[in-house]
Amino acid sequence: MHEALLTLYGVVQVLFLFSLLVTVWFLVQKVDLVQKADSAEEESAGLDDGSKPPIVMFYPVLKELESTMRTTFTEMAKASYPQHLLRVIAIPNDDDVQTIASLRR
Repeated sequence: MHEALLTLYGVVQVLFLFSLLVTVWFLVQKVDLVQKADSAEEESAGLDDGSKPPIVMFYPVLKELESTMRTTFTEMAKASYPQHLLRVIAIPNDDDVQTIASLRR
């Protein structure tokens, strides 16, 4: 019985050491940071609106205040991204009459 527990303990320690070594390996890997380019650099690098992907934000709303939704929509409009590529899809419950009315306004 004691031999089985000692064997199990040894296996667990070896697995722990392996996971620790994998973690250390990931931590010492070189990281290539990408700096945000300004619009002039984007144009010179060929990153025009045609090469940017569209962004769709699914926004689940449940008895959401109109002011909160307005803030979300206004901040999305302020994003430094082409507006024609941004979409917000609000998803209310079908029985949430107040939120649906607020969205329509």
